[in-house]
Amino acid sequence: MAPSADNYVALDPSHSTGDGSPGLVLNITYPAESAQALVAARDQLVSLLDRVGLRPEVRLWLIDSVGSAIHFAGTCRMHSSPQFGMLDRWNRLHAVRNVVVADSAAFTTGPEKNPVLTAMALAARASQQLADDLRSGVI
Repeated sequence: MAPSADNYVALDPSHSTGDGSPGLVLNITYPAESAQALVAARDQLVSLLDRVGLRPEVRLWLIDSVGSAIHFAGTCRMHSSPQFGMLDRWNRLHAVRNVVVADSAAFTTGPEKNPVLTAMALAARASQQLADDLRSGVI
């Protein structure tokens, strides 16, 4: 989405949190161009898959409202200590050194949006380290 003055986050003193801090107002709307871009991307993907003979079928098309996304993460946390996490800094299980968890399960906190690139970077980093260690005989 292109930046817009109509999209903002502001303090809301009429609603406070448990500690007395002001609440937040989240005002975000999708401009028509966003929906058009998503439809165009969908149509391009369907066309590409059709050209290679996969015969795709779009059964449901839904653009989620702002704030409705859920990205599960942190179910196999990374921590230097096996007492507090399952994975070391290279995404390897503390208990089994040649097993890498290469997805967002390694996150130490839960993201609200767009975790894919971070998960991909962690996976690439962890996979490279595992390959290097296997080649060198460390594992």
